[in-house]
Amino acid sequence: MTHNYITKPVDTFIEEVANALKDVPEGKYLIQCKTLDQIVEWFTVRDFQELVAKCWVARRVTGDNPIWKLQKEGVISKDTYQRVWAAVEYYDQLWGLLQLAFEGFKASVEEQGENFRFTSQLDLFRQLVADDANAVFLPCLEKYYENLSSKKEKYFRLVNKVYQENLSELQRKRKIERIEELFKSITPSRHESDTFLKLVKYLNTAYKEDDAIREKLNFYLKALDNWVKREATIMHRTHSTVWKDGILQGVGYGTKKFTKV
Repeated sequence: MTHNYITKPVDTFIEEVANALKDVPEGKYLIQCKTLDQIVEWFTVRDFQELVAKCWVARRVTGDNPIWKLQKEGVISKDTYQRVWAAVEYYDQLWGLLQLAFEGFKASVEEQGENFRFTSQLDLFRQLVADDANAVFLPCLEKYYENLSSKKEKYFRLVNKVYQENLSELQRKRKIERIEELFKSITPSRHESDTFLKLVKYLNTAYKEDDAIREKLNFYLKALDNWVKREATIMHRTHSTVWKDGILQGVGYGTKKFTKV
């Protein structure tokens, strides 16, 4: 398969990807916040994404570590520091994977009679990043939401395992069905996108047919595994959090304190 890579100037490319990483959760959700806990949650998730964007730019441009001092001075926790860099690597690998998979993914969705609304790799990347950040934030807008760490961890572990070479087609099909079940069980009712789930289904076929995608997918899955491990560290400590009527009934997002960086 011939792959179309992005050809925008480097500075424009860096800026647009950085904006995709930092401009989430979406602003439309902030105006829906009715309690202080919800407002703090929105800004906390946004702050985390801004750290990810800063570090992603630094990796691409300067090679320095813009959050090392923040962690050293106690502005952010060691857990947050590690999670930021795990997220940077994850999104770096996701971006690379989308350069190879975009055209095939588009064709796959359209073959199923569905509208593929993304016009470029960046457009698709922007949606997947937004989905990640919104999924973290949206539980606070639910009437009642229990954020079960075990289900989320199992969901991402299954995503990782579904591409193992030694699985039969029937085993892989059942794992994808289980992924869909878990996705529905952990997704807040206001979550509007299932793009990641569709991408998983497409890659389940593409990785067997395209050597370049298979190679890149392996790097992506390693980054995903590392990110999940970092998130699991927090999950195991908090076990679960509960949102009820806009009030947080448990531990927050993992930063030492609410700080605008």
